[in-house]
Amino acid sequence: IHSEKECVLEIEGIQVRMYIDRIDLLANGSTLVIDYKTGASIDIKNWASDRLTEPQLPIYAALTPPTEGPVQGVVFAKVLMQGPTWAGLAKKDKLLPKVTGLDSKPGRRLFPEALFPHWNSVLDHWSLRIRAVAQEVKAGHAGVRFADAKALKYCDVLPVLRLAERQAQLEAAQAATRLAGDAQ
Repeated sequence: IHSEKECVLEIEGIQVRMYIDRIDLLANGSTLVIDYKTGASIDIKNWASDRLTEPQLPIYAALTPPTEGPVQGVVFAKVLMQGPTWAGLAKKDKLLPKVTGLDSKPGRRLFPEALFPHWNSVLDHWSLRIRAVAQEVKAGHAGVRFADAKALKYCDVLPVLRLAERQAQLEAAQAATRLAGDAQ
């Protein structure tokens, strides 16, 4: 129903302009949001965590849902030389090949039912986490964050990040806190 749909939205006071590659209307009246990617590496495994490394589709689904119908899935259409494929999350399993259904075993490993009892709880989580990051940005927090130091192995701007200096500051602050605690 849409291709290259422009969306302008405000997230915690930050104006964002985005283009949704494609939105399909499904037979049941719900929608599927699709983003085309040419890279092979796409990480959706942390979409249940506090910091989403691939927030684009969650933003589309949770903050700019199509007016034509509720979002039933968000998928990357991976356009690769060795063959196209899909990656993403859907409310129900088997929506598309290689797309994890929330109601499947792999879906429940990523999104435990105790924390995410239904599809709307996933959408609510995405909205909350994206808004939290936007609040950090608005407050001026722009620190380098990474889950694994190995991710920086091939970083082209590693010297600019000044990680050694940040580590020294952290250690000094921790030492000062220990000294203050000992003095009491």
